This record gives sequence, C-alpha cells and structure tokens, in this order.
Amino acid sequence: MLIMEISQIIRQKLAEALQNLNLEAQDIHLEHPAELSHGDYATNVAMTLAKQAGENPRGLAEKITEEFNKNLSEEIVKVEVAGPGFINFFLSDAFFQKSLTQVLSEGDAFGKNEKFIGKKVLVEHTS
Repeated sequence: MLIMEISQIIRQKLAEALQNLNLEAQDIHLEHPAELSHGDYATNVAMTLAKQAGENPRGLAEKITEEFNKNLSEEIVKVEVAGPGFINFFLSDAFFQKSLTQVLSEGDAFGKNEKFIGKKVLVEHTS
C-alpha cells in the first residue's frame, strides 16, 4: 500500500457505494480536514448529489456511509457523517505504521517521480 494510493482507494469505494445506490459522481473531491477530530479525509459528495438523488444531504450521506461500511478496507477504521452532509474517513493505525515503514525504507527516494520531467513549473512566493 503506497501512501499516495489511499485517496484512490477511498474514491473507488465511494464510487462503488454510489453505484449501489444508483448514483454517479463525475468527480469525487477529497480533502484533509483542518481539524484532526474530523478524520484524515473528508468529502462533500453527498451534498453535491443530494439534488440529483432527491434527498437531503445529511440523509444521503448516511446512506452512502452505510453502503461504504459494507465493504470497509483494512486501511480505513471508521467512516462517519458530520454536519450538513460531510463524510469523514479515519485511517487505521496499521495504515500509518505501514506508511512510516515505507517512508523509512525508501529514504531520500520517497515521493520521487517523473511526473513533471520536461515540463515547466512556475513557483511563486509571496511575502
């Protein structure tokens, strides 16, 4: 399990849960909540699909969470609904232990890739 893959796993499992509810999202946006108590990842997918589903966002989030929990992976320890319809994901200690082992074993090579080779990158700095 690569650290960068966990967001893809969450997106894939969300897409499966939505499909089981006869819904489809073109883009599933995940973010890291500002407060740790809100989980490691969060999505507003229920709020974006509520109108299409003809439901209130929180109710839809509860259905999505219930469906998501049917096929929970070992990397995700808990999924919960928050506020008006956010879905929060909490990663397991085992995931973080594996990730730390990966970071330490790869050393200075961790995170390196060739994604921007041959491309111009603009870096701005203010203040």
